[in-house]
Amino acid sequence: MKCIIKNVLILDTRSPFYKKKIDIEVDKGKIVRVDKNLAPDKSHRIVEGKELILSTAFIDINASSGEPFRLEAETLDSFIDTAGRGGFGYVCHMPGQGKYAQSKSDIAFLKSKNHTSICQVFPIGNLTKNDNESVISAMMDMKQAGAVAFSDGNELTLSLGVLKNAMLYSQGFGGKLMLSPDKKGLSKKGQVNQGIMSLMLGYKGIPKEAEFMAVAEIIQLAQYTNTEILFLNITTPESLKLIGAANKEKKQFYTSISSLHLAFNEAVLNEYDTNYKLTPPLRSAKDQKTMIKAALDGKIDIVYSQHTPCTPEEKVLEFDLASHGVINLQTSVLACIEALGKDNIESCINLMSTKPAEYLGIEMPVFEVGTIGSFTILDLNSSFEFNAKINASKSINAPFLGKKFSSKVVGLISNGKQQFYN
Repeated sequence: MKCIIKNVLILDTRSPFYKKKIDIEVDKGKIVRVDKNLAPDKSHRIVEGKELILSTAFIDINASSGEPFRLEAETLDSFIDTAGRGGFGYVCHMPGQGKYAQSKSDIAFLKSKNHTSICQVFPIGNLTKNDNESVISAMMDMKQAGAVAFSDGNELTLSLGVLKNAMLYSQGFGGKLMLSPDKKGLSKKGQVNQGIMSLMLGYKGIPKEAEFMAVAEIIQLAQYTNTEILFLNITTPESLKLIGAANKEKKQFYTSISSLHLAFNEAVLNEYDTNYKLTPPLRSAKDQKTMIKAALDGKIDIVYSQHTPCTPEEKVLEFDLASHGVINLQTSVLACIEALGKDNIESCINLMSTKPAEYLGIEMPVFEVGTIGSFTILDLNSSFEFNAKINASKSINAPFLGKKFSSKVVGLISNGKQQFYN
């Protein structure tokens, strides 16, 4: 159905309509007309809001489903639907528990819905074999099949020798490496951030040193092998300082963080709610404030959801027995806006659309008449409650369940399709 979106502020900096408020006619994902006060007819659906904006479609670089063996947690279909409702035109599928992105066929399967779905899935292949972390996976084959990067997920357990070989091997075919810095010798069996909260809860703490000491090692190894690295899960000021110093001569290291770590700090754990149990753990309020400022100052490159679906059997347990991870694809953009502030909406777009597109080499369509678009429509002045009825994921391990946001995702235009949400 043809749609007219009324009174939209365009926030695509490359567009001739940048920062103009206009009406947009869209048909099958194509921008057909752009003008003020477009007159609809009976064939049009009218989309309105209090403070609508249009941005380039959001891109998530770190999200997992339950495929292929944990379908009760998340199928590929529910994963794509959840991402679309979160405003994402593209989502990178991070290998989750079990390391099941190992071959060309695995990569092909993760891409199998892309020709029909509004949200495109970009597979991330595993760095190492699922049965032997000392053996590098068939990265070149997976790259040829469409893997956009390589990672072992949100944990780092690789020896430096294996990591060095992976760095050298990836250079032969231009493979991108995403690494989550964590020294397991320091963080093993830890449950929460080390400090006052770990003392109050009575659990072993995970020290910040487990992160930034791993960052230091990876930087030195990457400089030795001349390899670009995207750091996942950077949550401490100490890590930012090390990465900033390493990038003084040239940009070799990219920094990223989840919207969860911008939205929350360790204080939410005082009731032992396992829906706030993450890897890395939520840090102190002071660290959270520092990371928010770093995101606004350009010291953080990318913000993502870290969507990790878990079944009730994995989450409804004593805190120390429960699995790490929460679902966040449907709420990640809204969480980032809340954390950084609506006045910084363009910073949110930069962190969750522009910079991820640059890193992945995606040429985002420019907003203009005739473009088959890849755009997200948001209402920055509309109350939205995330609840069980609205949740599109098969899992319910959501820290934002029952949370009211002051903005919402109105629609997505992508891949020759358009979809609008109530």
